[in-house]
Amino acid sequence: MFEHLMPSYHVELEQKRSSKRWRFYFISFLLASTSFVFALSWSKGPASNAEVLSPKNNQLKVAIIDQNTTAVLPQAINNVLFSFILQSEEATNLHSLAISAPEIIKQDIFKDQVRLYEGQTQIGSWEWTADGKMLFKLDNYSLTPGTHNFQLRADNLNDTLVGQTLIFGFQQAKDIVNTDGQSFYFAQGEFPLFKASVKVLEHSQILVYNNLSKPKFLAPLKTNTLVADFALSSQGESFAIRQLDFLTTNIDAADTFYLASGGQMLAKAEIEEDHIFFNLSDLVLKIDQDLNLQLWANLNNQDNYQFTLANLVAKGFLSGEDLHSQVDLALSTVEPRVDVLRMKADAQPSILTDDWNSVFKVDLQAASSSTSLHKLTFQVADFGLNILDWDLWINGQAYVVKPNWQDKLLTFDFGENGAPINQGLEVELLAKVKVLGEQARLQLTLVGDETTDGTNLLWASGQDKYNAYLLPDFPVTPVILEK
Repeated sequence: MFEHLMPSYHVELEQKRSSKRWRFYFISFLLASTSFVFALSWSKGPASNAEVLSPKNNQLKVAIIDQNTTAVLPQAINNVLFSFILQSEEATNLHSLAISAPEIIKQDIFKDQVRLYEGQTQIGSWEWTADGKMLFKLDNYSLTPGTHNFQLRADNLNDTLVGQTLIFGFQQAKDIVNTDGQSFYFAQGEFPLFKASVKVLEHSQILVYNNLSKPKFLAPLKTNTLVADFALSSQGESFAIRQLDFLTTNIDAADTFYLASGGQMLAKAEIEEDHIFFNLSDLVLKIDQDLNLQLWANLNNQDNYQFTLANLVAKGFLSGEDLHSQVDLALSTVEPRVDVLRMKADAQPSILTDDWNSVFKVDLQAASSSTSLHKLTFQVADFGLNILDWDLWINGQAYVVKPNWQDKLLTFDFGENGAPINQGLEVELLAKVKVLGEQARLQLTLVGDETTDGTNLLWASGQDKYNAYLLPDFPVTPVILEK
């Protein structure tokens, strides 16, 4: 309102200044707005990408395989150190893998000996990361829908790794990255995943295990019978088994011994004093696989036999070295008798119905016609049903014998004369049940005897009675029936 008191040139100057200030503020506002919008879009970018990393489709799942390889030699070729699978629901590309190897201390001695394979195809190259991971750059390796098997393999490991146990796995989901060409995704799994370990051995070795759950048992005289069951396992390399040497007692001149595997006879023994030798030429023990072997015998001495695997001789396929190993593994103590009760309980029932059910089957055999069965005892466990009655059939016919069921124990007593076994006796137990629900369950176990004092199972050879103690076929696998 006082502009008329000011010189005209001063008013014009102030108007020009105001116009310049307005233009300056407007331009500054535009720049600030642009910066704000750019910053806002930048901050939203990763969040958007994070949502893409958890897609509904294009899922990749990982799981570690429990591998066979548990030990390797430094000079071994193409040994598997670590196995895992990736399962894809649809076609995708594998961008990178970061395998953790926490036990590798000297990383520089490990680099050139390790490769990644899918099947027989080598893929990718790798380098150590700062946090001790093996980062494989896979150049978007194509994965078709389905399951893909991967292996980390090694050649000629450095001798300084001898004695170390190498562990491999995936620490977190982002260690496995796949892509559809536009977005990146992490794998699904229960992380961290560490299940496999491999020990680096200085020398290969053969381990021996006794497969018998009952190392002391009866055996019939003058009949081919199993007297020992054991397994060999190799670590480091495969072997050719050249000789097995067993030590035993009370060998009779008429005794014969055979070595078998998988139902096939491999060799007949040579006997020298208390030693049983098997000289072999074609028996191969593969690396990290068990070789199950059985010793069969026709025994003619009624004194107890004790069998021990004393020594073995083998030749390594990789090292070329001969292995002479003193084993001294006790395998069994066998008590020969004129007759022994044998049991076979295959093809057991498993379906439970609302009426009479066949719930247990067993075949009894004996070489002598004077052998008889006097008592059977079953342990019964039931759920969701009522047991109304029991019945016992022998050789396809109902047998008149009264069941005694008390405290979950079901006993059949065949009396003083017993049930003659002759050349064979097929025993079948029937149960009449009322099923009360969908989860109904019935379990039966044929009860044996832990010592000579028990009488859960009683049988006779001639005038002499015996229980189940030392019978070679015990324990019999329980039978489980479900609705």
